Amino acid sequence: MLLKRVFFNLSEELLPSVFYIEKTTYHGKYILIKFSEINTREMMESYKNALLQIPEEEVYPLKENHYYIYDLIDVAVYTTDGELIGKVKGVLNAGNDLLEITSVNGKEILIPFVDEFVPVVDLEAKKIIIKVIEGLL
Repeated sequence: MLLKRVFFNLSEELLPSVFYIEKTTYHGKYILIKFSEINTREMMESYKNALLQIPEEEVYPLKENHYYIYDLIDVAVYTTDGELIGKVKGVLNAGNDLLEITSVNGKEILIPFVDEFVPVVDLEAKKIIIKVIEGLL
């Protein structure tokens, strides 16, 4: 199923605006989107800082071992020994993705989000297991 619409939310106080996708064009590693409701670059500029939202039932299914960031937020993180480290706060893109974890004692920890360090992601159980090496935590 192809995505047909998105919502732009300018603030929490306002209802989001719905925009219908008229056309998509690939430009290198980017996708350019033409919305039916937007006819000039200036019109689109007013949504520059808006939050783009897609209804969950309309998101594109991902390949195995690929995750939407919103699915990872607040997932508990444990070591391979079963010790609770904290919860996922976000994902940073720094070449390789980094799990941004808030530890049980409030410390911010960055873990490379690669199989070598993160062997298990179980979204149904809301649990991520990391392999700890010296200096990682």
